[in-house]
Amino acid sequence: MIFLLPLFIIFSSFAQQEILGKRFHFAVGLDLFQTQYKPQRYKFDNNSAFKNPVDNAISRIAWNLSYRITKEYPFWLGFRTNRGINFPIREWAFDTVTKQNVKIDIKSEADSLYLATAVHKRVLPFIIASRLQSKSTLYYNNGLNFTKNDFTTMYGFGIATPFGSKGTVSLTYYLPNKDFNIKKMFGISVNYFLI
Repeated sequence: MIFLLPLFIIFSSFAQQEILGKRFHFAVGLDLFQTQYKPQRYKFDNNSAFKNPVDNAISRIAWNLSYRITKEYPFWLGFRTNRGINFPIREWAFDTVTKQNVKIDIKSEADSLYLATAVHKRVLPFIIASRLQSKSTLYYNNGLNFTKNDFTTMYGFGIATPFGSKGTVSLTYYLPNKDFNIKKMFGISVNYFLI
């Protein structure tokens, strides 16, 4: 069972035309993701991430390293992780069995590999595979609580576009995942290039 994953997404490392020619890039960024679930015991707000975007985005800082595979063709292979600066997010859900609201602290870590290309200097599509680990602690009103750890691999795709001289913004969509009962997950990321 995993809940909100404002984690990893790639927004390739190409903020301007000269950056497109570099072989290595290192960037730091923020992710804001919303997860929507298939019917299950716990009912979540399907728009919670966007109702409190600042707290959700700044709770996890993402690090991105990418490498241009060849000089001749615009293909980049990259790794992205939100390990390091990563704090739990507070969520609320309704337990349909006990008929009560449940407080949930969720800490999610994601390690992602992606392949990106450039069809235009401002149109950078990518595909991504992410290994997710989620630690969820549920707190009931009667004092009962329990913790659960979950792992899965998710697959998705997206598009990034540069802005300013050292930034990109990207949109990502993750496919359904049966391990976490996810119907879909989508989000937006902002990246700043340090190298």
